[in-house]
Amino acid sequence: QERQLAVLRLKREQLRVKKDREMDAAAMVFGAARAQDLKVEEARQHQMFLAKQRILARKQRMKEKVEKEEEEGSLAEIPSSVEATGQLRDSIIELMEQTHSRERELFMDIVQKVSNLEVLSREELSAIKSTPHDEIA
Repeated sequence: QERQLAVLRLKREQLRVKKDREMDAAAMVFGAARAQDLKVEEARQHQMFLAKQRILARKQRMKEKVEKEEEEGSLAEIPSSVEATGQLRDSIIELMEQTHSRERELFMDIVQKVSNLEVLSREELSAIKSTPHDEIA
């Protein structure tokens, strides 16, 4: 019996050692995953910082550009020369002609559809008139 107890204790000890090894391995995997998560979060924070820096730098460059243009007086103004006025008038006339052309095409499409409906309506009315009243009811 002592021998059986010793064998049983030995088996329990082996199981405990095996479970401890599995727990150690799981703890190592968990620790590695946690470390990786921390690295990823740190990298994300760094990328956010860099993005904010790029945005601030771009805003500063844009501000400097606007200030420089204002100093040089290079902001676009509407020219008052006769030539520019003529070009502007020509552009407006061209846009009006394009708009009128589109409106004319749309109107013609509507007229065509209405006339097609009228033809169909007349045909339906004549078909109804030629049908005996017994078939309708």
